[in-house]
Amino acid sequence: MADDTFCDVEKMVNDGLHSMVLAIGYKVGIVTVIMDSVEPCTAEEISIKANLNKRYVEEWLICMTAKGVVKIDDGKYYFPNKKQIREAAFISTMLPIFAECFPNLENVMKNKTENKGYPFSQKALVWEGQYKELSSFHDVTWLEYNIKPVINAYFIDRKINAETFNILDFGCGYGKLAFSLAKTYSNGLIWGVDIDEVAIDACRNKAQKTSCSNVFFEKIVGNMPDFWKDKHDKFDIIIMSDVLHDLPDPNTIMANFRIILKPGGYVITFDPPVYSDHKKNVGYKDAIEFMPYSLFTCLPNSMSQKPAIGHGIGWGFEDKLKYIESQGFQVLALDGEDVKFPKWRIVFKKSV
Repeated sequence: MADDTFCDVEKMVNDGLHSMVLAIGYKVGIVTVIMDSVEPCTAEEISIKANLNKRYVEEWLICMTAKGVVKIDDGKYYFPNKKQIREAAFISTMLPIFAECFPNLENVMKNKTENKGYPFSQKALVWEGQYKELSSFHDVTWLEYNIKPVINAYFIDRKINAETFNILDFGCGYGKLAFSLAKTYSNGLIWGVDIDEVAIDACRNKAQKTSCSNVFFEKIVGNMPDFWKDKHDKFDIIIMSDVLHDLPDPNTIMANFRIILKPGGYVITFDPPVYSDHKKNVGYKDAIEFMPYSLFTCLPNSMSQKPAIGHGIGWGFEDKLKYIESQGFQVLALDGEDVKFPKWRIVFKKSV
């Protein structure tokens, strides 16, 4: 019996090879030159503007025009869809980072006796921060649709209209969400924490340069014992964006959330909405798009230190809901949404 879900593997591999070509073009500046040019350019013009060897530029252009990524007209080259190309070209630069993970991933996959992994590389952390800056993820418009309704529901639920309130951005990265929150809620106090010292330094410098006085940043280590101790019942809202599935010891983190949240406080988590039932992921867009990141970075990070829970993105939405409720939280259905259907946002509150 023919399986109509089976993909064209040869095409998939060839697409991957061309993605690497696109990535090197982005890295050396060819993509940027074509992107920024008002009119189509010759290979010589591109090589001069990018300060590159003309022959290599020609070979890159031949490859990308054959694939249809770059268009050619009268010996001049251009992108047919600049917005789509810009984001896709940046995403392709994750492939060399995956390649650097190969030796470590091979080693931990061969360990059958215990869960072992490795932490996010600095390159992977920088890449994620740059991607969020490039995309609409975490900007003010995104916040308007994804965060603001939850905060409004929180105040209605608590029957309060606080002049000030406290939000923790747990795993803030380079601070795009934290700064968007600080701008939108000038009466709120925003804390951003992350394991990445480079990102935290960048956030602090930006806060100082922009005179943003209602946002604070702190580097965390391990399960953050120093951060929790003086913050009992401090936060109204905790936000985790692409973090929960990465944690090696989520039980300790969730227990500490219960301590630092105010009674009835909310947690908002954003995670790729993959199914726990593997069969439902066949042909499913979000599983296809995000599972490669999990194999090379997310799952290894979640097994990089004890107890090495090993969730990763493949953990899945259904099992995630069960886990959240097992940790003493109540999953909330806002605006009549079906909480049983996989979605990016999960909202839950501290049980009173």
